[in-house]
Amino acid sequence: MDNRGNHIVVYPAIIFYAISMFMLSQVTSGIILLLISAIMGLGFGNLQSATQVLAVKSAPISRISIATSTYFIFFDAGLGLSPYLLGYVTPLTGYANMYAIMGIIIIITGILYFFLIQNKKLNI
Repeated sequence: MDNRGNHIVVYPAIIFYAISMFMLSQVTSGIILLLISAIMGLGFGNLQSATQVLAVKSAPISRISIATSTYFIFFDAGLGLSPYLLGYVTPLTGYANMYAIMGIIIIITGILYFFLIQNKKLNI
């Protein structure tokens, strides 16, 4: 990421994370679930680290601490609110469809990333 830019990490991470959600919507055995968890770890783990770097590198040096805290406030809010909100979605769609919908949302965020970051030619 330092040598080739953030996009070299972000796009594969989004793809791995979305694939893992689609696979999770179709899982039928424990072994496959373990494989999915490894793919999800590659996607989510790298995406979380890469987006934190984006937040920090986009801030001026005097505001890095504010950028970091703001990033984690929204990250924690997402981790806290998502299960709460998805608790209302799951009875309507079922778990399989909910995971597929989450995969679609991840793809949409990848498209948003492209238009908001990539197109601005910010190679942070």
